Amino acid sequence: MINTILPPHIRIIAWAPVGLEFDARFQVLFRSYRYFFPLCNLDLELMRAAAPRFLGTHNFRGFCKADRTQADPNYTRTISYISIDLVTENPRNPALSIYTITILGHAFLWHQIRNMVSVLFRVGLRLDSPSVISGMLERGVKYNYGMASEIPLVLYDCEFENVRWRRAALDLGKIWFESVVQTTLIEDLMGSGDVSVKNVEGLCDTKTQSIMSRPYIS
Repeated sequence: MINTILPPHIRIIAWAPVGLEFDARFQVLFRSYRYFFPLCNLDLELMRAAAPRFLGTHNFRGFCKADRTQADPNYTRTISYISIDLVTENPRNPALSIYTITILGHAFLWHQIRNMVSVLFRVGLRLDSPSVISGMLERGVKYNYGMASEIPLVLYDCEFENVRWRRAALDLGKIWFESVVQTTLIEDLMGSGDVSVKNVEGLCDTKTQSIMSRPYIS
C-alpha cells in the first residue's frame, strides 16, 4: 500500500480505477475548497452578508494573480456555492472556535481562493464593507492587497462523472492523537491569559486603508 511509503502527514483515504484517457484536471465536474480559521475578533455576520456577493459568474481579475503566459487570459469564473460554518466550538475561549469557508466551483484562477478569503477577513475586521466585493467584481482590476495564508486552505473534494471511490484501509488514530494533544496544549496556554488571540494578523491583509482606495496593478 502506497501509504506505507508516504510521509506520516500525507495519506490516501480513497482511490478509484479509471481509464488511460482519464484527466483529473479537465474532466472534473466541480471542485470544493475549504479554508479553516479561528474566530478571533472577526464579525461573522458581516462576513456572511458579504460572501453571497461572490455567487454567480464574474470577472475575478481582482481576486487572482495575473496569468502572464497567455496573451488574452480569461478571468471569468463561476462560484456556485459559498458558506461560512462552525467546525469546532470552544466554549472556554470562543475566539479559538474554528470555522470554515466552503467554496464550490468548476474551475478557479491562480490564488483566487486566498484572495477571496483575504477580502472576507477584511470585511470581518470591519476594514472594508461587504460592498467592496461587488465593487471589485464590477471593476475587474487587481488592487494592491495581501493574500490570506496558504496553510489553512484545503482542496477538499472533486467530483467526476462515473468515478466510484473505494475507501482505503486507513488508521488515522496516531496522527489524530498527536495533533489533538499539541492543539490542546496550545489552547490551554491561550486560555490561561498568558497568550491571547487578538486578530487574524498573519492570515490576511490587515492594513487600515480600504482596498479600493489603493493603487491597482496590471
